[in-house]
Amino acid sequence: MLPRGKAGTYGGLSNRGTARIDAPRAESKERVTQRFQWARRRVHRPTVQIVCSPLVPSGDVIFGPDVQRNLWFAMRNSLHASPRAGALGLVVSWRDRPELAQSLPTLAVCAARHGGDVTVVNYGGSRAELLRMIGSVSTPVRVVTVDGEQWFNKARAQNVGAAHTPHDLLFFCDCDILVGEGALDELFTAVQRGPEIFGTVAGVTETQRNARKAGNVVMFGYQLKLRLANGRSLQIVDNEEDAEDGSRQAPGLLVARRTDFEKAGGYNGRLHGWGWEDQDMIARLTLGAGLARVQSGYVHHISHDDDARIRHYPPVKDRWESRDRMFRQALANYDRADFEGTLRQDVALLASRCAVETVQPG
Repeated sequence: MLPRGKAGTYGGLSNRGTARIDAPRAESKERVTQRFQWARRRVHRPTVQIVCSPLVPSGDVIFGPDVQRNLWFAMRNSLHASPRAGALGLVVSWRDRPELAQSLPTLAVCAARHGGDVTVVNYGGSRAELLRMIGSVSTPVRVVTVDGEQWFNKARAQNVGAAHTPHDLLFFCDCDILVGEGALDELFTAVQRGPEIFGTVAGVTETQRNARKAGNVVMFGYQLKLRLANGRSLQIVDNEEDAEDGSRQAPGLLVARRTDFEKAGGYNGRLHGWGWEDQDMIARLTLGAGLARVQSGYVHHISHDDDARIRHYPPVKDRWESRDRMFRQALANYDRADFEGTLRQDVALLASRCAVETVQPG
């Protein structure tokens, strides 16, 4: 066992297998980089965790914001995540969803068309099953495996995926989406060229009509309006599948430049459950970062039941319970003028439990 460090220094391993990294609230980026690299060399077990987030249980060491910021930059340098101009980093979060086998080939073609690649974040799923699915893809796929998580957390997984792709245009796509060749060209171009703009896919069509098994109510939707004291406003229009033509909105399929994504702090990993982490990202990019949203392009969604949506999250009665709780939590954040995501905290928290590999075709 490594010796436990004194306050204000990097220590060793606690009895619980946690790398304790106690640090002062202000420390140079270079010094944190050196300490981080030292910890990476000394810690080998995938369950070892670098503790530096306010999300961890009480009793663990918590970094101040200055050290979190410096560790974030150290992480970016360590992972060689310098942006590649013009290339598309397509991020997919996954946990044992069979639909990925069908969608991944189309996503790989989409990324390659725009000079980029696909990063799949395996957040607690079967590595063997994932590698089997990747076997049918004709281009290399970056896989980030996160160990030791009991439940799926899509927001955290998205943040980890963004940190491990080197490209400067990010597309966050679900694992059950089929993208036609050229279907999103206009969307990517608009976000890349327009100042202070992010985008979402305009809509999806279900592969199975009336997948939600509607009875008399064949379509329903809602419109959310928010206005802040500073005059910024937001409008989100969403609807469930129209049983007659299989169409619906797609707020969760998001395109943003890396600089804007990081400006908003990434996704909010404190929103843990199914639903609303995507609308929350739209709200924070609009109300917090002051960006404008564009919508363009249509894709297909591989139809499935609600159990597939919520089975890997903390138990709830149904998806509506989870979505309602997440919405209320997000709204309370906005009322406190809290528009920060948890990108830096999530990446640092999960750093030593992430294994990264590039899987070659064939």
